[in-house]
Amino acid sequence: MPKHTESLKGWNIRNFAEGGDLGKITDELFRIHSRWQVTGIADDVPSHALVASKPLEDLLITFIDIPPVDALRDAGEINSETDDRYSFILVLEGEHRFSQYDKELVLKPGMVTVWNMSQPTRFQTSERFKLFSLIVPGKQMRALLPGVDNVCLQRLDTSYGEGFLLASHMRALADTVNHKSWFGTRAIAEASLQFAVATIQSSHLMRDLPHSRPSLYHEIREYISEHLNDPLLNPQSIADHFSISVTYLHRIFQQDAFTVAGLIRFSRLQLSRNRLADSAFNHLSITELCYECGFSDSSHFSRLFQKEFGLRPSDVRRAQ
Repeated sequence: MPKHTESLKGWNIRNFAEGGDLGKITDELFRIHSRWQVTGIADDVPSHALVASKPLEDLLITFIDIPPVDALRDAGEINSETDDRYSFILVLEGEHRFSQYDKELVLKPGMVTVWNMSQPTRFQTSERFKLFSLIVPGKQMRALLPGVDNVCLQRLDTSYGEGFLLASHMRALADTVNHKSWFGTRAIAEASLQFAVATIQSSHLMRDLPHSRPSLYHEIREYISEHLNDPLLNPQSIADHFSISVTYLHRIFQQDAFTVAGLIRFSRLQLSRNRLADSAFNHLSITELCYECGFSDSSHFSRLFQKEFGLRPSDVRRAQ
């Protein structure tokens, strides 16, 4: 159970004592996470529960410690929500079964997986379980990790290498909930997300994605990421750099959620948002920052930013 919760600034924490009402626990899960049909807590199992969350703008961190349940998230629950999200999950305690269409995964302590929250899901466990998760908007996830749906509900190998490092990192973040402080900034949550995405990209899970030239595809995405500050970055300049045609470039990206130009624009907006939320960039005016992120017109940047995020750049900076 968390200690010194008064110092967990910005966290929503609900403790439910022994014999806690299942309906209240379910309501709290609905409020912070997603809608579920939840049944059954065994009479002979301790039924205290903890549901904690911290929103960081469009990202959401959750820590859940609840008794055994059988839960179903079907089309009715999904259609009652308007958002589209994915979740990186680390299992901290307990063994439980995730089922989604024809996919099924038995989750055990130490496992990491990705879950598409907008798809019908069955969750079953016969023992108390604890989960730590980082929940990400669907559009952002698909931009960062094209083909993400191909790796959902697959087990990331956390026994060595990057998988081991990611599981250790997520466990360390979860442990801070049990201590006197929390990292608490979107910049660090964003860095954790980037770490998780990079780990999945370099893992065995991504080797068979249906891209015509996977190595070139990843080289191009890396090139885009490294050159966002170049105002001349566009499909033609990318094709010229890799000595391919623009038509072939678009063919390589045809299964992505974004066009090449759309990916550049969205990535620049995400970069600018991260920097606006980071006090390390306060020495730059918003106009200077927009140029640093590859935009050539500050007014156009502001309109795109507000359309994408529903906030003005100045709103994000003030929210620091």
